[in-house]
Amino acid sequence: MARYRTHSVAFQRHVVQAYLAGVTLRGLALRHALSRNLIRVWIVKHEAGALDEDV
Repeated sequence: MARYRTHSVAFQRHVVQAYLAGVTLRGLALRHALSRNLIRVWIVKHEAGALDEDV
């Protein structure tokens, strides 16, 4: 049975920052082998402040 992959907060921030810099969701998803929906979840978390350095 396959296990879920876990991604560090630093990696999540890196992906979100790339999106905010103008890289498309599709491009990020293909480059990092992620689902677009997962990236959207990370963007929402970033906007809520859940990916901040001190959290």
